[in-house]
Amino acid sequence: IDLSVGGVIGVAGVVIGTLINSGHTLLAFFAGVAVALIFGLVNGLLTTIFRLPSFLCTLCVMFVASGIQQYFTLKQIIYVKTADVKGLDNIWLKIAVAVICIIICYIIFSYTTIGKNNIAMGGSLTASRFSGVKINKDRILAFLIAAVLVGIAAFFMVVRTKTVASSFANGVQFDVLTSMVLGGM
Repeated sequence: IDLSVGGVIGVAGVVIGTLINSGHTLLAFFAGVAVALIFGLVNGLLTTIFRLPSFLCTLCVMFVASGIQQYFTLKQIIYVKTADVKGLDNIWLKIAVAVICIIICYIIFSYTTIGKNNIAMGGSLTASRFSGVKINKDRILAFLIAAVLVGIAAFFMVVRTKTVASSFANGVQFDVLTSMVLGGM
């Protein structure tokens, strides 16, 4: 369970909004994904090296990320220049990106060893370990895959709202919990 999503979207949103305002929209996209990847790596390392429960360490990372977000926004709103994101707030573009992400995730989780190992780990970490699955590597990769998707979501949230504030993406962790419960976790 990754509860750091809201905080990570907030920090990535600050980076994305700042870069879009400086005229680097494409760089903003990749920088937002890179920021999310850093937090995903931190989450993965905390859960594997220190063997902390993912619920606990991702909750702590969420608070750290929210603090970073508030520090850099100085509790003020960053307004994104609309001319720089014109055309990106398009429903068909978002649908296309979502379909591409779904297809890539389907291929990863259906046809690769990484995907099959993650599905096995979802059933039982202990059984996966005894089956020879390298749990640490695959758990880190799972956090990194989630981080890429969080970075993409942060970009489209900034493009949609055209603002980034200290409260940007607050409460997203509850959407994550709801999805997990409804999905059968």
